[in-house]
Amino acid sequence: VPAGTYFFEVYAANNDGLWSDKPTVIKIIRKTAPWFSWPAYLFYLLTIAGIIYLIYRHFAEKKKLKMLLYQENIERDKKEQIHQAQLRFFTNISHDFRTPLSLILAALDKLRREGLKEYYYRILNGNAQRLLNLVNELMDFRTVENGKMNLRLEILDINRFVTEIANDFTDYAGQRNIDFRIKCDETLPAEIYADRSVVEKIVMNLLNNAFKYTRDGGRILLEVKHGKEFASQYKDSYTVGECIHEAFSIIVSDTGVGISAESISSVFERFYKVNTVNTDLHLGTGIGLALVKSLVLLQKGTISIYSEREKGTDMIVSLPLDKTIFNQSDFVKPKEKETATEAPLPPAAEASASVEIKDMEDEYLPFLKKKVLITEDNEDLRVLIAESLSEEFQVMQASDGIEALKLIEETDFDLIISDIMMPHKDGVSLCHDIKSHVNTSHIPVILLTAKTSLESKIEGVDSGADLYFEKPVDLVYLKLSIQNIFRNQQQLKEHYAKNYYADSSELSSNEQDSKFLKQLIAIIDTNMDQPEMNVNLIAEELLMSRSKLYTKVKSLTGKSVVEFVLNCRLRKAAKLIIEENMTMREVMMQIGIESQAYFTNSFKKVFGETPTSFAAKHKSSPKGDLDKTKNE
Repeated sequence: VPAGTYFFEVYAANNDGLWSDKPTVIKIIRKTAPWFSWPAYLFYLLTIAGIIYLIYRHFAEKKKLKMLLYQENIERDKKEQIHQAQLRFFTNISHDFRTPLSLILAALDKLRREGLKEYYYRILNGNAQRLLNLVNELMDFRTVENGKMNLRLEILDINRFVTEIANDFTDYAGQRNIDFRIKCDETLPAEIYADRSVVEKIVMNLLNNAFKYTRDGGRILLEVKHGKEFASQYKDSYTVGECIHEAFSIIVSDTGVGISAESISSVFERFYKVNTVNTDLHLGTGIGLALVKSLVLLQKGTISIYSEREKGTDMIVSLPLDKTIFNQSDFVKPKEKETATEAPLPPAAEASASVEIKDMEDEYLPFLKKKVLITEDNEDLRVLIAESLSEEFQVMQASDGIEALKLIEETDFDLIISDIMMPHKDGVSLCHDIKSHVNTSHIPVILLTAKTSLESKIEGVDSGADLYFEKPVDLVYLKLSIQNIFRNQQQLKEHYAKNYYADSSELSSNEQDSKFLKQLIAIIDTNMDQPEMNVNLIAEELLMSRSKLYTKVKSLTGKSVVEFVLNCRLRKAAKLIIEENMTMREVMMQIGIESQAYFTNSFKKVFGETPTSFAAKHKSSPKGDLDKTKNE
């Protein structure tokens, strides 16, 4: 019954059937249920509003938190961008410094040879080297920051090595009346695996930092210690790095300005400077200790600092003694001595091979320096570049393109460096002549120019140049670039040697060389079944002299002509064994080898197994194995 007021009326009758005139009325009130009352509706409304508010507040706080995280990321990115901008700024300045510094150092060496007093030479050279070290420090820091620095662990006598580094500071300490002492631990092993460059940079930076913040008349102690236990007299400390068990320590203690408790945890941050009364007296790049921290962590060590303001500082670097914690790739591999264990040549090729190797062996011994030609009309710059490269390469010079071409005809160069703007014949024309001639197209060319326009760069690259340098030339960068060119050539040759089904045209870096290799291989394939095929036959077909052919093939493949021909024969044999149902005698006839023993020995040397084993291994799924090997 719905809520409301109701009246119940009743008429009554007696036994005689007489009804009453008026009904009896009962008033009935049906009250509303509490959950349908207005207070209930108001409660429902407030509850729904509260729930909506809570949901809104939850999402508002979540959005606010996301905004805070976004702002934090933005600030962190901005800070990193500022840091990178600082590094780029310092790096650009460093590049501008390195060229004049390199010129100064090169001129100093000449002045020394011409009679400059040793005292003045030591002052000038020492300060120039110090500036160069600061520049290199910036480069090293950026390299470590980008994760591109690799360890090169080798056996070091740490006591002796650290002492040699520290001795360079002895005169400086004497000039400032600083009590500088070096203490070594005789119980330390004489042979410890460490990165020479990393240890040198760590010690140099720690000592530079100590001398920078130590007043005249103070004390500095450099200590090399077996173990990592150290008791400092200073109460404030901070440590970076994981705990190591077996270690040796390099400790630098000074009586300098010290570091406050609130600043000690920040000294390893990039561009952080200790606040001192005379701040201007302690200017620097602000990356010294940050670089030290990165280098210590790179060598899986720890670095600790103990200090108190106006009392002094102890810096403790602990490096591991256990070499097993490093990766195998971190160790410097000893140079393996090459042994001549070649298989005997077949009778038909033995005479020509012996003559060829006898004529050429002195020129291509592995320890000889690469030949580099420098073509530059500015004599000072030409001589400077030649002197900077002369330690690692055999350098010849030409003053213009015409003189360079004459030298190229007489000498087989491994690389040519040329200026673009030269009288008589410019560098672009010279590069085009080199790259368009089959005898010289394999020679890498580096162009130097003072022009910075895009058109000049396009012109240089279009001529076939391998690298393009703007002046002023960074001599260190130039040397590293040359080394990379030779290294890439060697890696390409090794790739070809290891991948037996690789296309020989992969060895070429330009169209001319690719065309030459295809022509050479076509001649070899045509005469493959002729045992008497030799160098003279190939040279006649290619219209080249024996020496030019040898130089060209050796430069592109790393093999002599005889070795390359044999390699082609064996590759052909491997394909025939896999693809054709032929006997070994038939395979030997197809590739022009008559001696069974020579074929077996040569095949095993290249493929690591005898022809019979090779056939049994690959003939189970010929096509699949061949395709797989080709893909690899």
